Amino acid sequence: MVLKKVLLLIDQKARDLVSVMLIGEYLREFGIKVYYCNKGNMLAMAENVNPNVLVLSCTEGQYKDLACYLAPQCKIVLMTQEGACATKESTILRHTMCGMGVDSYIKGLSRVYLWSHISKRWLLEESIYPESILRIFGTSRLDAYRQTEKRSCDQTRKIRVGFANRGFSINPTIRSNPIQEIDNFRTKEGSHRAYIDKNREWEDWIWHGMASLRISLDLIQTLAEAGRYEIIFRPDPYENYKSYEFLKSKYPCFHINRDPVLFNFIEDIDVLITEFSTTGTEALLMKKPVISMQKLIGPRLPEHNSLANHINPSHMQFYWQPEDKAALLKVLNDSILDVIPYSPAPEKAENYLKEFYNWPSDGQSVAYCIAKDLQSLLYEEVSSEMNKLHHDEYIEHPFIKRLAQKTHLSSKIVKKILATPVFFDLMNIGRALWRNDLSGHLRAEYYWWQKEEVCRVKNIFQNLKRKDLDYL
Repeated sequence: MVLKKVLLLIDQKARDLVSVMLIGEYLREFGIKVYYCNKGNMLAMAENVNPNVLVLSCTEGQYKDLACYLAPQCKIVLMTQEGACATKESTILRHTMCGMGVDSYIKGLSRVYLWSHISKRWLLEESIYPESILRIFGTSRLDAYRQTEKRSCDQTRKIRVGFANRGFSINPTIRSNPIQEIDNFRTKEGSHRAYIDKNREWEDWIWHGMASLRISLDLIQTLAEAGRYEIIFRPDPYENYKSYEFLKSKYPCFHINRDPVLFNFIEDIDVLITEFSTTGTEALLMKKPVISMQKLIGPRLPEHNSLANHINPSHMQFYWQPEDKAALLKVLNDSILDVIPYSPAPEKAENYLKEFYNWPSDGQSVAYCIAKDLQSLLYEEVSSEMNKLHHDEYIEHPFIKRLAQKTHLSSKIVKKILATPVFFDLMNIGRALWRNDLSGHLRAEYYWWQKEEVCRVKNIFQNLKRKDLDYL
């Protein structure tokens, strides 16, 4: 008997590694062959593996090209990985990228895994997907939090304060020409537009990033000089972490966290300081206090950004939002001492997590439920209508077409060359080395030889499996 094969995309390792690999571990328990790919080698892996199911985290741009190319021979599944969208507008934008200058692959999907029933309702109201392909399980990125309970803060040691930074606009991993970056933004449309408010430009996003960093550095100095805190600083996945190395010699209590498993970072801290990052939502799962520093930026912020996802988004109502630094320090200490709760509205926070994250999920883990559904999908027959649609939307992959034209080789030969993922892995790593950005690249992209990180996920899986009482 030929085993069925599933190819899972790990789009952004620092965000997706645990959630995707937990599903992969369960699929292997079910006797299914599992393969992983990253953005740089996903076409090569698809040619090499010839999967029965391809699971993507988004379906616009290069992902749409791959979906159109593979759909006649492979079922395409969408499993979004970013934070939950708490408004109808942002939910529709996430799935369609409408107005962003890029198209999404929508009609030919076999499954769409959603985080909440509200998202399903909004998508059905706009007729984005047929109801038959929608599944609401929550997100497996939260499954790691099922295996642990909140630890009490040891008052005999220093308080561990986490910072979740969002500085990639001013400190990107890719050391490119900044003038070229501005020119690219000026002339091209794409998903990066989601970071820029209407009637604003790239310099407004840079201003926001710089103002947020200024507040972070001020708070880091204050906490370091107090002598009571350990500072655990987590750069954005697309930031150059080396830019912060000087702070380690300036403040001995300052540490940089580059762990690709976000759960490990959350578990390691007592309290989290951020601006609007949804990392705080995951801290709330473990009843860790979350403090937003957004109000410390000052009254000029709305001049540069008023996006609902960035400026006081719905999840921030569950973060403490002090007006100034003195108030922030008081909230920090009071929350650690349990003088105040972990959230200004703990009951509403729990309802929000249930409503938009399906947390806590009922019964088995989300990874288990998604893996079981993928197992079922592998054996479902494709309808004649869907089969026709797949062939109607089929395109020769643009990369294959360009490579064939440049080399004057046939598409068949090009595909054989493509079926060597290691070649593309080496090519992508070579590009990172040329940009002097290998460490940043390896933090954001998954490669098969990164065994230590895989072992961490396997340990989480073993603990999680014991909690799934109905596991087969």
